[in-house]
Amino acid sequence: MDDSLKLFLLGFTLGITITVVLDQSEGTKTFMESFVTGAFKLWQLLFMIIMITTVPFLAIEPLKKRFTRKNFLPFPFLAGNGTAFLLAAISAKIISILT
Repeated sequence: MDDSLKLFLLGFTLGITITVVLDQSEGTKTFMESFVTGAFKLWQLLFMIIMITTVPFLAIEPLKKRFTRKNFLPFPFLAGNGTAFLLAAISAKIISILT
């Protein structure tokens, strides 16, 4: 299996896991549940910061030419993670519209 596909699937799995845990952790929480929820929210913030800084390198051609395949390895992970977050957000939005 290609490294980029492995990283995409890893990021997608992490994104789905974070979304499920954050959705299940509403209401009263123990310390450990609060800690895990806080860690996942911190990961979402870091993910968004990383995306803001890296997406221009994919969109702007002169910047894109400066990278080799090895330098692009974080992008499949971020793409998988972002796909999972977007899939969860779109699903939640559709469900809220239908109900």
